[in-house]
Amino acid sequence: MKKTLCLIILAGAYCFAFSPQAKAEVSTITEVSYYEPTNSILAWAEVTVDYETLAYYCFDNWGDVRKDDESLTMFWGGSCENNWSYYEGFFPYDADADYAIEVHPQLLPRHHLPIGDNYEDYYNYIQWTNGITVNAPYYFGFSGPGPIVETNVGGIILGSVFSIFTQGATAQAPHHLRVISDQDVVRTDLCGQLQKLIRFQIVDINNRAAGRVNIDEKPQTITDPCSGTSVQMTTCSTSDVGTYGNFTDGLRTGCPHSGPNDCGFSFYNTWRWCIRHPSGASGRVDLARMDYYVNRLVIKVDGQADVTDLSYKYP
Repeated sequence: MKKTLCLIILAGAYCFAFSPQAKAEVSTITEVSYYEPTNSILAWAEVTVDYETLAYYCFDNWGDVRKDDESLTMFWGGSCENNWSYYEGFFPYDADADYAIEVHPQLLPRHHLPIGDNYEDYYNYIQWTNGITVNAPYYFGFSGPGPIVETNVGGIILGSVFSIFTQGATAQAPHHLRVISDQDVVRTDLCGQLQKLIRFQIVDINNRAAGRVNIDEKPQTITDPCSGTSVQMTTCSTSDVGTYGNFTDGLRTGCPHSGPNDCGFSFYNTWRWCIRHPSGASGRVDLARMDYYVNRLVIKVDGQADVTDLSYKYP
C-alpha cells in the first residue's frame, strides 16, 4: 500500500503518493494569527522528527518573525535527544501591517563513514539540497526514502515553511497574481531597447499576499528575431520571490540587436506555482496566463501598453 501526504490548500487537497520504502520523516508547521484577548499577533512554529530519523540525525531549526520588512525576532531550536522543537511568541498588533513567520528545518548526520570526514546520510535526506528549493506554506513533511548515501555536507537544509497574516486574516495558498506596478525604461546600457518592469504579487483566492514560494513560466521555445536567440524563461530554481510574494517580470528584446528597428515577438505566458513533495517529483499549479507582445519600441500585456496597477491576472 502506498502512503500519501496531503498538502491541503483552500478549495481542495493536493495528495502526493510516495513509495513504501520511505522510513523516516521530518514534519514542520507554522502559524501566524490574531490573538483577540490581548490584541496581539501570535506566531508559532513546530518541528517534529520521528525516532527513526533521530537515531541517525540530530536536527535543528531557525526562523524569524517579521512585521512588514522588519525582523521582530529570530529563534532557534532542535536537539540530538528529543524529537520535538516548538517556538511561540506574541507581538503588538498593528492593523496596517503585514506579519510573517518562516522556519528552516535542518538535519545533522550523526555518523561518520569509516574512512575520511564524510557522513552517512542514512535516509538520503540530501535529495532536498538538490534541484528545487522547498518553500511550502503552513506545513510540510520531508521524507527520507533511502538508500544510504555518502555526503560531505554537515547540515542538510530541508527547505523553508512560512505563514502570512495580511489584511486582517491568515493568507491561504497561492491562487493568482496582482499587478503592483508597471514601469517602462529605455535600456541605454544595452541595445537602446524598451524594457517593461512589472511588479507582481502572488495572492490567495481572497487577494491576500500568499508569501514566498517557487514559481516558473511554463516552458516553451520562443525565438527573439532582434538577437536571433531564444527567450529565457524563469524556472522553479531561478525564481526570486520576496517574503510577501512579490517578484518582478522584466520584458525586453535581446542583445546584440541585429534585426529591424521595430523587431519583436509575442506569446502566451503562464506563471505557475512550483510544488515539491516527498516523492522527489514536482507539481505545478497555474497562477496566471497573459498575452505578451514584446517589441523594441512598445511592449504590451493583454493588449495594454500601461498595465493597470492593482489589477489581477488569472489562469
